[in-house]
Amino acid sequence: MEVLITEKIGKQGFELISEQLGAILLLELSNQKKIQCKTFNLDVFNERQNPIASSEDVVVNVSLNNIAISSHTEREFDSVLNFFVDVYVNGDQSIDLSGDAETSQKLNLLIGWVRYILSSTRYKTLAFDYGMIMGTYVRNIQFDDNFGEQNGTFSRMARISFEVRAVDGQDMENGSLLGRNNSIIKLEETELGYQYNFVN
Repeated sequence: MEVLITEKIGKQGFELISEQLGAILLLELSNQKKIQCKTFNLDVFNERQNPIASSEDVVVNVSLNNIAISSHTEREFDSVLNFFVDVYVNGDQSIDLSGDAETSQKLNLLIGWVRYILSSTRYKTLAFDYGMIMGTYVRNIQFDDNFGEQNGTFSRMARISFEVRAVDGQDMENGSLLGRNNSIIKLEETELGYQYNFVN
């Protein structure tokens, strides 16, 4: 057996969409913050795993939850990508506003902005050329009142479920007849399970 795929495998559609989604949110949220004269700090992440600290003001994290694939051909397939857009906010107590109210108002503001951006007809193709994105949909919004360190800080988060229908695929190659199967790979049972190894 010999290597048949000799070209570099490029970024897949789901990777490009995930990166584009985060870029759109950073661009548009930063603009809304500017034109509405908001002073909170805003950070947007892709697939962040580190916990959100109480010192961080507003954090938006885009993560891919799952991909459903259908309508296969040799060249392309349809996919439904489900993303989570998590919005985390931390607030402070002040003379004019309780920490609970400040955090709640900030979260509602940010969730409203994100929902509006993701639902905008200007981003129905996520700024890709026509043909790749077949549709985008905000599916639901969930609020979590139990987020945070439970140490007296004012923290809240909400999750937007966002669905993208896309067409993805790969180039076709001319096939060739297989000769004898002279494999350089074997499948061996190990303590950890069946493992592929190169034949020495």
